[in-house]
Amino acid sequence: MRIYSALIILYFLCCSCHDKRVKHNVFSKSDSSDISSHETYTQHLLAKAIEDTIINKVFDLEKVKERTEHLARNTKPSRKLSAIIIKRPSNDSNYYWVKVIEDNGCSYTTHFIFRVDPKTLEVLCYDPVQDTLISVNIL
Repeated sequence: MRIYSALIILYFLCCSCHDKRVKHNVFSKSDSSDISSHETYTQHLLAKAIEDTIINKVFDLEKVKERTEHLARNTKPSRKLSAIIIKRPSNDSNYYWVKVIEDNGCSYTTHFIFRVDPKTLEVLCYDPVQDTLISVNIL
């Protein structure tokens, strides 16, 4: 009886460990879909390069550098500024919107919101009190 119980348990263990998910190879489709997949991948890489450039541009702003140094001097070392893209260009808007935030341990605190033109890399800061865009030189 113990042998049968051990065999049943072993059987269920083997069945539960077997990976039943279907694995797809993106490049195993027909030639026409390979081209569209390649174009999509190329577009993705281009978009990522633009977004990386935009994030770097935001972190190169004098006011963001000053705020980063202020946090380094006056807070715990774990507190750092991060930047996230909150809106990408669409039919409604041709701009990227970037939020510079700080994780204070309990929540995310917004320090700046920027609008960036992806073609010219012009950066404007959003002032939520005035509900306007202002030049980063005025900050």
